[in-house]
Amino acid sequence: MAATSSSPARLFPPVVNAFSNWGRIKTFDLCGASRDECLYVVESHTGFSGRKPLGARPGLILHSGMSRKDPVLAAAGNETPGRSLNPDTIVLLPCLDPSEEASTMAIEKMRLATTAGSLRFAIEAGEEMQREEFEWRKIRKGEDNAAASGGFRLVRLSSRSPTAQARSGSMAGSSTQLSALSPAAGGYETVAILAWRMKWIGSTHGFSLYLMGTEKLGDRWALMTVMTALRLFSLHVYTYLVPHALLARALCSIRRVASANHMDSPSTIPTYDGEDAERVFARSRAHWQQALAQALALPSTAAAAAPKALDVQRALFRTPALPDSLPRDADTIYGMPFWTGAPLKPCAHRNLQGPKEKFSLRTKYRIRVTVAPAESMSFATWPGTPHNGVAWLALGWAYVLSASLAERQSVSVEYRDEDTCNVDGQTDGTQHDNTQQTVSLPYATPAERRWWRAITAPGAGWVLADGGLTPWAVDVAEEGLGRVAVATDADEIDAVAETPPTARQAARYLARMCAFFRLGSQSSAAFAAALTFPLHSHTFWREENPICLPRPRLGTDIGRGGSRGRGRGPGRGRGRGRGRVHDVDAIDPACDLANCPLSSEFANLSYYLSLSLAPWVIGSALFSAFWERDVPCHLAGAWIQPAAAIVIPILWTETGATRPDGDFELFAKVLSGTRSAPLWLGVALCGHGRFLQSVYWYLSHLQSAGYLVSRGMAAAWTGLQACFLHDLLSASPQGAGLVSRAHVWRLRHAFTRNYPPDENFQYMPLHPWPPFGVMRVEDVELEIRAHVTCGHRWTYSHWTWLVPGADTDQDDGFFLNRSTPMPPARIIPPPPAPDSPLDATLTAALEANPIQPTEWDKIRTMSRHATETIFWWANTQVERGFAGTVLPQMPAQGDRLPATGSPKQPKHYDAMSVEVWRDGVVQADAPGALSRLKMS
Repeated sequence: MAATSSSPARLFPPVVNAFSNWGRIKTFDLCGASRDECLYVVESHTGFSGRKPLGARPGLILHSGMSRKDPVLAAAGNETPGRSLNPDTIVLLPCLDPSEEASTMAIEKMRLATTAGSLRFAIEAGEEMQREEFEWRKIRKGEDNAAASGGFRLVRLSSRSPTAQARSGSMAGSSTQLSALSPAAGGYETVAILAWRMKWIGSTHGFSLYLMGTEKLGDRWALMTVMTALRLFSLHVYTYLVPHALLARALCSIRRVASANHMDSPSTIPTYDGEDAERVFARSRAHWQQALAQALALPSTAAAAAPKALDVQRALFRTPALPDSLPRDADTIYGMPFWTGAPLKPCAHRNLQGPKEKFSLRTKYRIRVTVAPAESMSFATWPGTPHNGVAWLALGWAYVLSASLAERQSVSVEYRDEDTCNVDGQTDGTQHDNTQQTVSLPYATPAERRWWRAITAPGAGWVLADGGLTPWAVDVAEEGLGRVAVATDADEIDAVAETPPTARQAARYLARMCAFFRLGSQSSAAFAAALTFPLHSHTFWREENPICLPRPRLGTDIGRGGSRGRGRGPGRGRGRGRGRVHDVDAIDPACDLANCPLSSEFANLSYYLSLSLAPWVIGSALFSAFWERDVPCHLAGAWIQPAAAIVIPILWTETGATRPDGDFELFAKVLSGTRSAPLWLGVALCGHGRFLQSVYWYLSHLQSAGYLVSRGMAAAWTGLQACFLHDLLSASPQGAGLVSRAHVWRLRHAFTRNYPPDENFQYMPLHPWPPFGVMRVEDVELEIRAHVTCGHRWTYSHWTWLVPGADTDQDDGFFLNRSTPMPPARIIPPPPAPDSPLDATLTAALEANPIQPTEWDKIRTMSRHATETIFWWANTQVERGFAGTVLPQMPAQGDRLPATGSPKQPKHYDAMSVEVWRDGVVQADAPGALSRLKMS
């Protein structure tokens, strides 16, 4: 790409017009007062290519000439990556500092303002280049003669005056006339007007922009105004013109089809607001407000106060056990799920086999482990003890999981030299920080203390003999974790040569530490954190993915000189300083350390290994907390928005923070009532890792990390449904030749082998929300039409590991091998019946606290995104009278859909053939003609 321009090539004229060109579908022109006065070319950027300067953000790029090869002048697009449209905008402008490189661009933002239908930005303006705030305010159709078809006026917020008029010498002879047409809004000076000219989707004149403040406010202000105007225009096109044009066409199609068939049309047009959205919003808000109230009522100790969050076994359900023997040189293994059915009528497809799933036994990157600052209060205090050993225990459990996997592959574990533990291979014997906490383990054997020194050593204190990295391999930061006190006797020195313990021996060491320091439930919490480590080592997060564990507080003699003394009790002594002393009475010298029982987590380690090696299963189980099976795609925003209003302020206390900085303990407590509570506790204990950032993107924009897209096996293993395709037992509402779309789409996924190999249906959709409404049975494709009424009622049967050289035994899973009762099918109550007491309560709460305009904007945006995404998944199967009512446009030839977790465009896909078929349906005037229009 050409170098980015450092300054505007020329001033913008007083009037700027946008014109499209039918010969160029990805660019349009910015001109002066007439079409012949060409200034710049504007390029549409989809985000799929990842090209600079916008990268993965869709938006518009302004070039400094009339060619896409000319240098970039500025750019504007979504503030966050992804295809969902939202008004939050990032604008890239040339840097003010002339010493900056030409490719470096300054970042400005435009956000929704408090005034309804307004957007605000700040930019340097005037001779002194002081930052001022400006606000685009919506002009409705017929409200102002200067923008008869609607548009926006830009007001200068720093110059409020009752008599302010829109004036500027830059308009020359036309400024007086325009000022009369566009008086100042609310006493503020109007400095620009954006007027829509495109009255229908095929118009070539997009808009006119009147710049009345260029001479006074400067070129940088003019460039920012042009870029924000371009952004407003793109939002206008894709949220008003395209949907309205397609809606009109769809209504015409529906009327003709209904007239031809003499029947009512099935549901084809989604509505993203209205009474249904209000009911869903009220129900979700009540659920999350109750969750917050219960969290705040819990004791002021760590989330261990919520017993359900510490029952890690709840996450297993029917997870299979990892085989006891695995090939030594295997980096991956495979397995398959199986379901069995009880069809309502004879069907050859009684049983269902899922796709082959891949499990990585090795990873490319270590997990960078840091420690929370001393002032952090999240998970600082635990019930029953003044000590906090979560960080040490989590690292210990990571070793146990790694050693158990290595033993299954007959691979040994080795210690690294204590002077060369750094991952980067330094051998200079770096001196460690002497002010760090020193932990004495008087009960431990020399070999035990040697192991703890390796677990907490900066860098990597232990490695696999084959040089590989397990998904739990860590790179420990030096600061804050503490050190194990080293004795000087001969036994301690000889222990350096000890071989690392087995997984069972290491689990015994963990139990002994917990008994000595009375750590109690911290072991289960730390184990939950270690289970989620593969979420952070997954290559999706790239190499730099630090997690932040609670700062340890252990020991009886801590600090320089080995000072001993009475501590200050639980909840104190968290500050920085040397010679910190902890409560000696907090240890249990009378405990029988020789006979400490192993934890229940170790007894079920084979099952936990399988679960932890499947990060997409854990991710699906976690995000099931934000999904509700009764909410269709066009109401997804109404369900998600109340969750975002509760959760995001807990995780992000500072506006603009690049990573979560909030109360992770309260976050875990809010989710402690969900079936996935133990896993959420584990994620929260890992602090500000990248996974928690994905929670923000999902709740605020419905953007899902690709490898977290749910799979069928995820619900089978954990019992937590997180997608409508998981509900294989549901019956389809039928009648009068209609069938629910959700049922049809489940069949498409189940019978994916009946379709061409490049169809979307072999993949899970990016979002889990079911499609709305019903469709005609006669519109169902022939590949599955015979199965619409079968009622297969598939239930999960077993799992089969595909291990080379081993028997393919069936594994029925954890719960069927135990007498543990099955957990409840759902936590959130079903929707209340109309006119029921609960429904009346929700209605009254909604009347007392109605949905705000800004909330409605977010609801509509997210609901539309969820609806369009799920219908893209089925874009190769077009229903009669349905084309264009959901998806704004067909993908242009050559465009690529998002790669990870999104449907792939089939090789045989031809947008033109679909449009010809659709137009044929619209023009059909007899039932006989309609019956001949079928898609193969």
